[in-house]
Amino acid sequence: MPSWQARMVALASRAIVKRAGKKQAHNVNETVRIVRGWLGPSRLITPTIPDLVSHQPLTGDVVQGEWLKWNGPENGLGDCCVYYLHGGGYIAGAPRTHRNLTAALTAATRINLFSLDYRLAPEHPFPAAVEDAVAGYRWLLQQGLDPRRMVIGGDSAGGGLTLATLIWLRDAGLPLPAGAFLLSPWTDLACTGSSLETNDDRDHMLCGKEVHRFSKVYYGDASPLDPLVSPLYADFSSLPPLRIYASD
Repeated sequence: MPSWQARMVALASRAIVKRAGKKQAHNVNETVRIVRGWLGPSRLITPTIPDLVSHQPLTGDVVQGEWLKWNGPENGLGDCCVYYLHGGGYIAGAPRTHRNLTAALTAATRINLFSLDYRLAPEHPFPAAVEDAVAGYRWLLQQGLDPRRMVIGGDSAGGGLTLATLIWLRDAGLPLPAGAFLLSPWTDLACTGSSLETNDDRDHMLCGKEVHRFSKVYYGDASPLDPLVSPLYADFSSLPPLRIYASD
């Protein structure tokens, strides 16, 4: 059963974000602004960091993001690393908005985690996010991290971006991480699934029609069937093991 906090966030999301999406049906930029406000600095999303986890921002010229590092006495997996790609429909979100999750992952696994701050649409449409995700992975390797001791993962759009990154790395012949985890990944930006209509009333945040609009904001002039846009249409051969989570 959902916690009372989850129920409150769901009610607020339905009242603010979903209602705004319906009102701004013909103004994508305004909807983007509202969603960014929802996922930006907010009283509802105040990051907290568990004990023994430290936060270290990275503001480099090539790669930006933040480290969540485990500082406890026991680290059973040694030099392992999690590479995390946040969700937000490719139009919103940042490492800060997902810090509650990434910090909790760091504390639970006792593994250092790097959360990437990739460029967002509409200012930076496809393939900017994929380029940044690949650059972040290359940067981690340059820091001396062993890909065999790394996993990559993300939620929603970040889950789709995780798959796109793996596909790009495989096709480029670069060493792949040991595995990947995908939390309700957004894999079909062509928006062909019937659940966009059948679950429209049940979704607390987005309208089915709004998802269509967001997807176009991201892929721009590219084809929504491009595997790097919509990994649903990709060849998954030779990828590392994938652990996929989906809600009912």
